[in-house]
Amino acid sequence: VSTPSAASAKTISAKSLRPGLRVENAVVSKVVSVDTYNVRLPAGDEVTVQLASLRGPKPNDTTLTSNSAQQQVLVQMAREFARNHAIGRNVTMHVDGFRQANDDLNLPARFLVSFELGGKDFSEQIVSHGFATVIKHNKQTANERALNWDRLVEIEEEQKKAGKKGVFYQGDISKI
Repeated sequence: VSTPSAASAKTISAKSLRPGLRVENAVVSKVVSVDTYNVRLPAGDEVTVQLASLRGPKPNDTTLTSNSAQQQVLVQMAREFARNHAIGRNVTMHVDGFRQANDDLNLPARFLVSFELGGKDFSEQIVSHGFATVIKHNKQTANERALNWDRLVEIEEEQKKAGKKGVFYQGDISKI
């Protein structure tokens, strides 16, 4: 099904990416982290993108545990989940927004995207398995919001209440 925002598959390159564009037959070539991917576009270009409105566990993050070894395990579990489900697969990529570089926070400029993988939203799968949290956007970052942000927040709240998976686990994190 073609939409007005879908461009001809052969002409989509890194230079033609823009918010609102839908890219069919993109291939996930590398999982940098659970929320950051290298994607090969139909024209052959490879671009690094980040899932819109998601924040995966980071190696130096201490919000879940002050135990570095446990944090590393959680980061690795999230990355492996993403690798097992996405690497080498064709995805439909929706460009939800663009984040400008932020030198103060050491963040590079990135396209913020959503993936459809096997007819399902991949961000929803990640949050439902407890491998990422949903970013609460303010007015300055409203243009970086995922199109299905409301659904992502619902899933996150369900997982917080259950408290049984990944970053939402309530209890001794070493037992995950």
